[in-house]
Amino acid sequence: IVIIFQTGSMCGAWGFVGIANSIIHIVMYGYYAKVDFLMRYARYITTSQILHLTIGTLLSLYTYSHPMTTQDRDANGGYSAVTALIMVSYIGLFLRLYTRKYLGKRG
Repeated sequence: IVIIFQTGSMCGAWGFVGIANSIIHIVMYGYYAKVDFLMRYARYITTSQILHLTIGTLLSLYTYSHPMTTQDRDANGGYSAVTALIMVSYIGLFLRLYTRKYLGKRG
């Protein structure tokens, strides 16, 4: 279930959410493994994660509010809404990290 949910395959935005999430995580794991050339791009990695989550949230909300068929709304609409909610919570966490780490603000 975690793998399905993580890639977003249960919501209408699964393609973007899953592919972007995978690419960003590959880069993030390289950063955490202390790959030299990635170390100077930490701010951009965090920014790309925030951007990915924002676009994924908007796509999930769109697929929730504009299902292709009534069956899509019944079968997958709840997943789109839950996925959007989870991504909003992640956006909040990454914004907090970005503010503290790169803007030097506490709070």
